[in-house]
Amino acid sequence: MIASYYFAGIEQSKSSIVGNLTESHLAALPTTEDFLQTSWIPDTRTTTTPLPPSDGSSNQITNQIPTRWGFSVWIIVFSWQLLWLLYGVTTIFRKTSYGYLYIAPGYMHPSIYWCFLFGNVSSVVTIVLLRFSLQSIALLTSVLAMAFIYISLFISLRRVYIRGPVLIRENQEKEIWFSRLCLHNGLGANATWLTFLALFHFAYVLNGNFNITLQTSLTITLCILFFELVVWFFIDNVLCDKFTRYTITPYLISIFTYFSIITDDTRSTFGNSNSVIILFSQLACIIGFLLKIILLIYKHLKHPLFSDVGFQAVQKDYGTLEYSKLRASDAESTKSENRL
Repeated sequence: MIASYYFAGIEQSKSSIVGNLTESHLAALPTTEDFLQTSWIPDTRTTTTPLPPSDGSSNQITNQIPTRWGFSVWIIVFSWQLLWLLYGVTTIFRKTSYGYLYIAPGYMHPSIYWCFLFGNVSSVVTIVLLRFSLQSIALLTSVLAMAFIYISLFISLRRVYIRGPVLIRENQEKEIWFSRLCLHNGLGANATWLTFLALFHFAYVLNGNFNITLQTSLTITLCILFFELVVWFFIDNVLCDKFTRYTITPYLISIFTYFSIITDDTRSTFGNSNSVIILFSQLACIIGFLLKIILLIYKHLKHPLFSDVGFQAVQKDYGTLEYSKLRASDAESTKSENRL
């Protein structure tokens, strides 16, 4: 549905550039607008999903997903991914006493990059599948893309928490903050946005494959989203605070997305039950974000994560360097000092 919004100018430009192709070829070519608005939301020009002709629900679904300008969040998400990838490149050239940062202490683990790669490959596969109207299979790959990004996020959060004391001992505390700002919040923004896209795609699949009305499928999707927001707030601030304390982009992306829906929702469906859920979810996001900031400041001042940095922090496997080698190196250094 979202991908069906084409600019006339873009279509004309596409035709002038590839004028030697047939009309069927042109119809299959994705445009920049397709990509930025994302093909996770199926294109109703090619889909076989029947839309209700007269009950107005075909308009309701366009009014209860992010508006066209709302998909500009892709620019923010992509820019943030580029930012943390560039930061990852800089670890190749900088080092601590344990070696180069990309090797030790191992807070930028290779599994983070692999999961991120698989997530992006799954995203591309999703777009290709939707170009052929394979919506059910595309839903699986979109969920897979979301899962890989979440896994990458959780690995990065855990690695920085575990290796943080080592970085502080090496006077590299700034690397912890760079990771929190670039890596954690970048992946958090990506994962949150993919969650919204996958669930709105789920609404289309419910309507097309299970003959559930658009209104009902949207209600199911919005309720799942609200439940996820509540669960995330609990996990973020209670269960996994030591890992996710400085990750705030999930709240910001959620607020931005709901706001883009609300600004388009007032045209025809502002009074229905789904609009109430949307407004309530937006309010919950704002309250959750404010509470997050308050708790973050309080815990940062009263309960710092790395208040006790002792010898125990060294008793781990730092990336590709084995603990036994580190202990041998420490023992050799001690012997040398004794000889002096």
